Amino acid sequence: DYRVKYQTAVNLPVYREQLNQLNRDLEVLLDMLPSDDETARLLDDITLVGTRSGLEFDRIEWLQAQPREFYTALPIRIDLQGQYHQIGDFVGQISGLHRIINVKDFTLQSGDFGEALSLNITAETYRQKTLRAEQ
Repeated sequence: DYRVKYQTAVNLPVYREQLNQLNRDLEVLLDMLPSDDETARLLDDITLVGTRSGLEFDRIEWLQAQPREFYTALPIRIDLQGQYHQIGDFVGQISGLHRIINVKDFTLQSGDFGEALSLNITAETYRQKTLRAEQ
């Protein structure tokens, strides 16, 4: 019992540094999650990316928040129209946004000959509920 406690005591500075590093890493990840006042800006960013890609939005709205154990999922419903490469550009650009956005479900439908494609997406972003580790 003494040896186990001795090893823990001897390695305490190393454990504290590891905890500090984990907290720094956690802060970086938590910064990627939008706060309540940033969710509207996230919708603006998604809309801007879509319009720059040449897409037309039919709908973009928040769905019911879904509480989970350590975070809250914030689903977003996006309906838009555009050409194949415009849609690909849009999906690629939203994956590069500063906030985490996960495209969960999507439906891509073609219109009549030569018409735009319709894309229906259910995407999610997340708001954290975790507490930082104490030292």
